[in-house]
Amino acid sequence: MKHRDYVERQRQDPDYLKAEAEVRPALELAEDIIRLRVERGWSQKELARKLGTWQANVSRLEHGQANPTLQTLRKLSEVFEVELVVRLSEMRQTPPLHMDVVQADPAEQEGCRQEQP
Repeated sequence: MKHRDYVERQRQDPDYLKAEAEVRPALELAEDIIRLRVERGWSQKELARKLGTWQANVSRLEHGQANPTLQTLRKLSEVFEVELVVRLSEMRQTPPLHMDVVQADPAEQEGCRQEQP
């Protein structure tokens, strides 16, 4: 059985969907951090130095094993020069395990923007 088929079969189980939803934000953040770090050619140690933390903390972030504060997320966005977007939205049944990161406009990096309804 292919992995994709296995996951699709698992997603028929409500308990699996609940468990997947609980870990999704950490995994999506981990994917973004890894992608952004690799795109820049940085090691975990280099990213840790830029963040002012230890390499082990970066590793925990990249494995979805950390619970970063908003301050840590802001620091990540500054280091990667991307916009931090935190959003609450309606639950979906089988959302993808991937998020896009929006490149920040340097002129907008001071302060926070509010989205208009």
